[in-house]
Amino acid sequence: MDCHPHRRFVVNTDRVPTRSYLVLHRASCPRISGRPTHGDNWTSVYKKICGTRPDLVAWAEQTVGRRPPECRTCWPYPPQDETWSLAPVDRIRRKELHDRYGGRRQGGIGPSATTPNVLIFTDPTVGQTHGYLDRWEGDIFRYVGEGQRGNQTMDQGNRAILEHVDHDRAIRLFEGSSGDVTYVGEFAVDPEQHPVRWTAFVSVSCCHLALG
Repeated sequence: MDCHPHRRFVVNTDRVPTRSYLVLHRASCPRISGRPTHGDNWTSVYKKICGTRPDLVAWAEQTVGRRPPECRTCWPYPPQDETWSLAPVDRIRRKELHDRYGGRRQGGIGPSATTPNVLIFTDPTVGQTHGYLDRWEGDIFRYVGEGQRGNQTMDQGNRAILEHVDHDRAIRLFEGSSGDVTYVGEFAVDPEQHPVRWTAFVSVSCCHLALG
């Protein structure tokens, strides 16, 4: 758990699990990690079940008959269906898009700190001049990560794409880079494809994205 705090989750509940108290936390949540506010341990009156998010949701539904609500401290976003209203082919001004959903207002990758989304943009007319050769390969969209000089690294926007499932974020692809942009749809990193391709000169992050 300590080695991969963002890849593990914890359900906190009563010693005998009940529907009345059931909360899903990230393992790194300050409400269940570090030094307890009261007492010397975390489990004297509560029970904690650790695992992946899907496993914990399945456990809760089977054990007490309900999904565990997310902790608002470590899961500060509203549910996805309350934070996204665009449909594929909808057009929107990029400024309005960021006013509504957050994320960086320039560049190709905009992880949002206010909604559970990573906004990414593809624009062949602009991108190709800078080496960003995004393209469709069948039903997979091949998206080149950010970074024009030297080796690309798995941080900032590239890392946000790679770890979007771990952080419960949706990847939202748009065509265009400024002015009006067109929403293509929700994507996820294809688990069958390694996200990095090596060239003779530099390492380029090529994420293979499948429509969600």
